[in-house]
Amino acid sequence: NSIEEFVPATWVSKKANSTTEPYRRVGGSVLPNEDYSKAYIIDGKGNQNGNQFESSCRLPNGLDYASDVGKWCWLRDIWEIDFSDWSIRNILPVSSDFGVTGSFGFNYENGTFYSFGGYIPPAIHGAETVYEQTLRIFNPSIHNNWTVFNQSGEIPESGSTYITYYDSLENRFILFNSSGVWQVELR
Repeated sequence: NSIEEFVPATWVSKKANSTTEPYRRVGGSVLPNEDYSKAYIIDGKGNQNGNQFESSCRLPNGLDYASDVGKWCWLRDIWEIDFSDWSIRNILPVSSDFGVTGSFGFNYENGTFYSFGGYIPPAIHGAETVYEQTLRIFNPSIHNNWTVFNQSGEIPESGSTYITYYDSLENRFILFNSSGVWQVELR
């Protein structure tokens, strides 16, 4: 097949940026619901107006994160985007007390978000990064913040890059990191 056989891609703008919604950020996770009618934007650097600061974080309740060029705001929030009308709503505000960023997953069958391990972003560039092996959950219909979830077995080492996905057939998360492939069952 040659490239000429493919139909050209066409971009369509669906919603303009807003100073009160989470578009202008770097990184983070985007997780769909079961039928892909909605998605959830979790975690990331930046702020709602798109400014990336080269000094301390100026966003209320945003956490400083040191980089080799200065400091960024690190956001710990969850937003939902509805693809039927492109509306956005805040599920968990940035003022939550969640202080660790890792890999995120979403169990759409019970509406629960999962946070796997991660690190605490340092406020000073070059500072030693602190890692955690904690598993946290957040279900907006039950919780008002992230809650530590009991775990057992061979817990994956912390400090590794995690990539996760939810396997609805087996009710488990599959996790990939530098030490191997892991699963955690949610029974």
